[in-house]
Amino acid sequence: MVKKWKVRRIGLWSAMKIGGSISCVIGFAAGVFLGLVFAFFSSLVSMMLSEHSSGFGFGGLIIFPVICTFFFVFMGVILSLIFALFYNLSAALFGGIELEMEAERVNYYPEEFSAKLHEAI
Repeated sequence: MVKKWKVRRIGLWSAMKIGGSISCVIGFAAGVFLGLVFAFFSSLVSMMLSEHSSGFGFGGLIIFPVICTFFFVFMGVILSLIFALFYNLSAALFGGIELEMEAERVNYYPEEFSAKLHEAI
């Protein structure tokens, strides 16, 4: 049986939580990547200049993930709040997104067990 559902509004708090948590993971991954790139180029430049210090490069492995995580979470929360507000406004004016869903019966038990169970009942 096919049922139609309509998403009339998105909860602002739930949109902010989901947006912030997804942005946290992406921000940390981006920070690790940027930290590795910065460490590589910092050590490359210090080798080219024949300096004996390793430079600031490996400090970036700690600083970049922290900074990127906080920045991405802040931006993710703000942007998801703005998008949820715009969706709620447009859904109030034009109607929400319609979804068609079909219920499917799932058999959790093997066929032999299911047949024996129905015989016993």
